[in-house]
Amino acid sequence: MYVYLQPIMGIIYVKYMRGVEMIGNIMRLARTPFLGASAVSVMVGSAAAWYYTGRFSWLYFILTEIGVLSLHVASNMANDHYDYLSGADPLGEVKPFSGGSQVLQHKQMTIEQSRMLFAAFFILGLVMAIYFAVVVGIWALVLGLFGAIIGYAYTLPPASISYKGWGELLIGLAFGPLSVLGSYYVQSGGLSWTPIYASLPMALLITAVLFINEYPDYEQDKAAAKNNLLVHLGKERGLPLYYILMLLPYTIIIAFIARGILPAGALLTMFTVPLAAKAVITAHRYWYDDEKLMPANASTILCHLSLSALLAIGFIV
Repeated sequence: MYVYLQPIMGIIYVKYMRGVEMIGNIMRLARTPFLGASAVSVMVGSAAAWYYTGRFSWLYFILTEIGVLSLHVASNMANDHYDYLSGADPLGEVKPFSGGSQVLQHKQMTIEQSRMLFAAFFILGLVMAIYFAVVVGIWALVLGLFGAIIGYAYTLPPASISYKGWGELLIGLAFGPLSVLGSYYVQSGGLSWTPIYASLPMALLITAVLFINEYPDYEQDKAAAKNNLLVHLGKERGLPLYYILMLLPYTIIIAFIARGILPAGALLTMFTVPLAAKAVITAHRYWYDDEKLMPANASTILCHLSLSALLAIGFIV
C-alpha cells in the first residue's frame, strides 16, 4: 500500500513546497518588513479619534488596517515591478534596506504575476474604502482613492513621481496626514485638523526613512535616470536635509504639547531620541560607505516605528 502511495505523496509534497516558495516570494515582493510604517499610521489615527471623540471600533480598526496595508503592499509591488523594468534595480544581491526584493530579477515570479498581484491589492484596498464610504461617509472613499493614486503614481508611468524628485514628499503625505486622517475619520465619522497636526512628526520620519534608504541605491538610481531627491542633491549635500527630517519631529511634538494640541502622554516619544541621535551621527560619519551606513538605515526605521507607536500610546494613557 505504501509503495502505491509514494508517488502521490511525492506530488503533494512538491506542490506544497512550490506553494510555500510562492508565498515567500509574495511576502518578499510585498516588502513585509516595511509594512509597519502604514500599520502605525492607522494606530495613531484611531487612538487620536478615541482621545478626542471617545469613539473607537475594533472592527473598523481591523478593516482599516487591511485596507491601508493592502494599498501599501500594492505600492511596494508596483515599485518593485517598474524599478525592475526601468533598470533602477538590476540583478544583484538582496540588500536589507534597498535594491528591491530581487524576486523578478531572479525569475522567481513573472512580470504578469507581479502585475496581477499589485492590481489585486489595489482593488482590495479600494473595496475597503468603498465599504467605509457606505457605512461612515464619502470622505473614506475620497481619502482611499487619493492614497491609491499616490501608490500607483509613485513609480508607475506616466506619472512615475519617484523618478522626478517628488516621491519623498508624497510618501510623507501618504503615511502621515492621509493615513492618520483617514483612520481618524473612519472611527470618529468627522474630519479635523488635529490628527493632521499629530501626523506631521510621522510624515517627516517616514520621509527620512525613504531618503536614507536611497543612499545605497544612489549610483544605480542615477544611472537609470531615477531622479529622486537624493540624486538631485547628491549624497553629501543631502545630509543637512536628513538631519532636519530626523530632528524636527521632536521640536514639533514639544511645541504641540505646549500648545495643547497633543496630550502630555506624547512625551513618551522622547524615548526615541537616542535612536534618532544614533542615526544622525552614523549618517554624518559614514554617508559615503553603504555597509557602515546600515546602522543609520536601521535606526531611522526603528525611530519612525517606535515614535509612531509611542505617540499612539500617548493618546491612550
